[in-house]
Amino acid sequence: MKIEISDLEKNTYENIKIGSLQNFRENQYDLDKTDTRNRLNELTLKEWIKKTNSFHIFNKKVPIDSLKIQHPATFEEELPFYYINFLSKKNDIIFDPFIGTGTTSIASNLLKRRSIGIEINKNFIDLARRRFRINGLNLKHHLILEGDCYSLLKKGEISSLMENIGEKIAFTITSPPYYNILKSYSNMKDSNSPLYTNYGDDPKNLENKLDYNQFLEALTEIFKEIYNLMKNRSYLLINVKNYYKKVLYKDGNKNQEIQFFAWDLAKSISMTKWIPCCEQIWAYPNKFLFPFGYPFLYLANITHSYNLIFYKNTLKK
Repeated sequence: MKIEISDLEKNTYENIKIGSLQNFRENQYDLDKTDTRNRLNELTLKEWIKKTNSFHIFNKKVPIDSLKIQHPATFEEELPFYYINFLSKKNDIIFDPFIGTGTTSIASNLLKRRSIGIEINKNFIDLARRRFRINGLNLKHHLILEGDCYSLLKKGEISSLMENIGEKIAFTITSPPYYNILKSYSNMKDSNSPLYTNYGDDPKNLENKLDYNQFLEALTEIFKEIYNLMKNRSYLLINVKNYYKKVLYKDGNKNQEIQFFAWDLAKSISMTKWIPCCEQIWAYPNKFLFPFGYPFLYLANITHSYNLIFYKNTLKK
């Protein structure tokens, strides 16, 4: 299915009230202007202010893509479109170390950016390339590298690629694996589920790590390596959720407890050179709700994700 920019612009529109600017250096008449000092993006002051709302209500989606839904855990096209437009400029290089079916690249192309992605699962790379053809992406401007991002980054292969290009990455946006959650729930697959229920059995696949803390450490190492590839004063955005995990109790029954993955990851990355910048809640008010835990245990339906945003500034760290 071809993604149209008009759909994404419509679906990421926000009706935000802008307050009085009388106590700011900027004035009301500046709202429709683009500041010549703005090296981050090409937005007017009004567009900039709207993007800074910490709570984004996501109401709609583009039509269902029969290729994309074969992947068990994707984010919607609107998410990278929303942030690439804010945190980069035209012709910049956008990076996604967990590219999946290529959603980040498709959004980058619509916004006239270039992209580099990494994917460990060959099936997902094939799906991404099919989506690229449908959406008219030039493979010279949108690269997908096969392999695990931890090894590729550690061995310096991405660094060498960037040196050959003669540029640095302007913005990284991704949604990483959620430890082993997909494998834990793969036995719950039904006829309406995607074709693939996890990222595969490759031992280098992060979701195959036996220990949660090891998984978290490896994930943090990936973002530490990415830091070195980024322009100074650039941003990293990680889309994550907290999630429920299965826990075996003394009575032999399995119960659900929440894993504060988003918070654990935020704390871990904040201990690196990355500067914690802000968070935005991406809410899904139209999601179906189910009676999880009823009538014995309170379990909330998780209808939002966190966009954790970090900043590179070599003067501070």
